[in-house]
Amino acid sequence: MLTRRAAKQRNSIATWLPNEILTAVMSHASRPDLVALCRTSRLFRNLATRLLYRIVALQTAAQLKAFLRTIESKRSQIAALRLSDHVRRFAIRDSKCTANLPKRTAESFTSVLLQLHNLESLDLLFNSKVDLTETLNRAHFKNLSEFRYTVQFEDHPSLSFFLNRHPTITRLTLHPEFEAQNQVSLDTIHLPHLTFYDGPSSFVPFFDKSTTSGVTFVCILFLPESPNRDDLDMALMRLAPMTALHTFAAFTMLDDIPESLLLESAARNIPWIEFAMLQSVRHNPAPISRADARAIAKSLQKLPSLRFLALEVDGVEHKDFETVAFWSRACRNLTLVTLRTSNKLDAQARAVDE
Repeated sequence: MLTRRAAKQRNSIATWLPNEILTAVMSHASRPDLVALCRTSRLFRNLATRLLYRIVALQTAAQLKAFLRTIESKRSQIAALRLSDHVRRFAIRDSKCTANLPKRTAESFTSVLLQLHNLESLDLLFNSKVDLTETLNRAHFKNLSEFRYTVQFEDHPSLSFFLNRHPTITRLTLHPEFEAQNQVSLDTIHLPHLTFYDGPSSFVPFFDKSTTSGVTFVCILFLPESPNRDDLDMALMRLAPMTALHTFAAFTMLDDIPESLLLESAARNIPWIEFAMLQSVRHNPAPISRADARAIAKSLQKLPSLRFLALEVDGVEHKDFETVAFWSRACRNLTLVTLRTSNKLDAQARAVDE
């Protein structure tokens, strides 16, 4: 039924099924199968091509160059075949993909990004010296809902300009490619539909009230150059205006900030949180001692709304389930505690009310 000959027959599937149904069926096909469908008929080629280019995730420099050649080809510029119009999600999956790009290729890359007008998700979370200032200044994606970006210190003004031009963003991930002691300077950012933020706390003060009021999930990364123990409260204090916040995640590489201190600071600044996920990647790993467990319990007493606690640590010095029961008594609403060691689940238990 998928041959050119069958397409001319009255009983061909292509003659009585609407394109929407055919597209829905094709959406379950693998990429090799979609390529095969492109070779059967003009109809299937047009439908399968839209699906093939809907999600573009590049992992190698060769893939990037091939994609750029395809988009810039004369055939792609034909109105009926504008491949750039089909792309909804674009991502660079490996920083090596953009490493040491020739100047001409880098310019082509930024030029092609500007052509992806129908993007819904843009992932540029890679460490590279590719200059994306022009893209930030000129790009407009009317349906953009997710934006992931590695911030370079010199493109701060362009970043705020880009974000304010895309009020449709609901999920924002920003990772700075510079030391935290460099002063961040942004214009006020207006993202009224933002619900998810992953990035440094130093960017939060630039969100206006309508932006912070709708955020429900925050993930904060504390790097070695990030605030030390004395500045931790100031960092989390920036989250206090997020009154809709219910999930707080923190990742730290600092040896002198234990989980109990993070929870204590959260209790002072965002005591209404319901979910807390804390991960430490320390230079001198050590399991949670009894003293640490008691300190965590003391902090949990000040988080009455907390229902879920996840700790990715280096283990505990005593029985995991005893620790879970100890913490559950400290926080009466706590219903689930998860402990992970070296990315392997060690203990997961329901908190016990006693």
